[in-house]
Amino acid sequence: MTKILVIEDEEPIRDLIEDLLTLEGFEIRQAADGERGIELAKIEFPDLIICDILMPNMDGYEVLSQLRSHPKTQNIPFIFLTAKGTRENQRRGMNLGADDYITKPFHETELLDAIRTRLRKHAALVESYQTRLASAEERLNELLYYDRLTKLPNQFLLRESFAKILREWDGEQKPFLPMLYLSLDRFQVISENLGFHWGNILLKLAAQKLHSVLPPQSVISCLNTNEFCIILSPFDSRDEIANFARTILDLFSDPFYLDNQEVFSTVSIGIACCTRDDRDLGQLLHDAKMAMHQVRKCRGNKYSFYRGQSPALTNREIVTLEADLHHAIERRELAVYYQPQFSLKTGQILGAEALLRWFHPTRGLISPAKFIPIAEETDLIETIGEWVFRTAVSQVKMWHDRGFEEFKIAVNLSPRQFNQADLEETIVQTIQTVGIAPDKIELELTENSLIENIGFSVQKLERLKSRGVQIAIDDFGTGYSSLSYLQQFPADVLKIDRSFINKIHQNIRNATITKSVIEMAHLLNLTAIAEGVETEAELEFLQRHGCDIVQGYIFSPPVSAAQLEALLKGDRRQ
Repeated sequence: MTKILVIEDEEPIRDLIEDLLTLEGFEIRQAADGERGIELAKIEFPDLIICDILMPNMDGYEVLSQLRSHPKTQNIPFIFLTAKGTRENQRRGMNLGADDYITKPFHETELLDAIRTRLRKHAALVESYQTRLASAEERLNELLYYDRLTKLPNQFLLRESFAKILREWDGEQKPFLPMLYLSLDRFQVISENLGFHWGNILLKLAAQKLHSVLPPQSVISCLNTNEFCIILSPFDSRDEIANFARTILDLFSDPFYLDNQEVFSTVSIGIACCTRDDRDLGQLLHDAKMAMHQVRKCRGNKYSFYRGQSPALTNREIVTLEADLHHAIERRELAVYYQPQFSLKTGQILGAEALLRWFHPTRGLISPAKFIPIAEETDLIETIGEWVFRTAVSQVKMWHDRGFEEFKIAVNLSPRQFNQADLEETIVQTIQTVGIAPDKIELELTENSLIENIGFSVQKLERLKSRGVQIAIDDFGTGYSSLSYLQQFPADVLKIDRSFINKIHQNIRNATITKSVIEMAHLLNLTAIAEGVETEAELEFLQRHGCDIVQGYIFSPPVSAAQLEALLKGDRRQ
């Protein structure tokens, strides 16, 4: 049922409108003043609002102005109802975004016609909006999930397929789940001799060959220019896997025909097998690729199983690092650095992302890639995460007190932190203790951490949003990137992953993806932030296509609080 909110200080007129519209099948909500009307609009999200202009405390113009500035209510059709029908009054209302203007006394036909016209036009706008969103999602998903040249699934879609294969494998007894990592031999030589165009043709033909021998319930993916990955359905033995690899080698022993000549391009195949206990796709890809490189060193056209190698960190090193990490806070070895975020419209420093650094007394600077996974596997990430949040928020409050009142801080939340039962309480208590406005705090979460439990994530985000904090979806484009998910999250910011920004002016696929993400963010009333901007060409591209905010080494690397304060003082537009 269509819901209409009537904001009118005269009760007889409110009741008259309600009786009239109820008879026409509308659902009515009433508000006797502007403040209550705004409150109801943000709770009920009516399909249309009818509002008087002359009301005590807050007039209709202020009501409209506040509703148009709120992302959830800014597009609700709005009809003014007033005894002041001068051209000046009408122009003022229209300039604020009113859709229609009815003067008192009004005839019921006039009111009903205005309502139906506005609802019909709004429905057409919504339909157009949904069509544009659906088109944006389809275009973005094609770019994100499929290789532009071969039309094969890429590594992002491979992750979803791998998860599905794992679920099916749990119900089977076959012990081997193999991955084949394939590289076309002599591709670079062929492409250089025949030209870029014929190199592309070769890749398409190779993809067709591989797809033609793909067993049921198996998936193929295009990883890089001349590299492919196949995850096979489970096998009973390594001999069966080897037989399939030989089938591919035999297939590529036949020539390709390019530019009216025979061309031979064999393949190097590396094989790694997933185990019941170790199901990490990244590690599986790494192992299979290492095996493929061993084949290439032997001049290719063979297959090889992965034989293992020493891990980046030994078990003893991991245990030692974990022990040191337990004491890192109390020993003041951890520090929060800040990477500034710049407005592309004004060049102003709007805020910064808080980033954790560990300065070990004997090891020096330890990469977060080494110690964050260790912290994630223990309760340490919760303690460290709280310390980072408290430190960053306290620092920003100092900057606010020194005159930079609009400065915002973005703090990452790990999946384990986000799942903490007392997360909301901890964040709110810290904000209140420090005494900072919650809308100056932005919590960054990766899309993959949110989609593990959609219902739980939405509820938790809505509770955090109700407390006034901002929500950012981080590393967008590296996970599922579906609008069906994104539209459910009460987000304010979409952060475009740095992997799409790198050399964006030279990479057509990345350029198209980035343009689509910016367009989609704006359709959803989200702020688009690009990470990892390093060159003038990347910056110019983002500016030209309407990106809102950027961060990256072209402006500043992550810096200490003192260094960032110096930057703020040098920014005269603050």
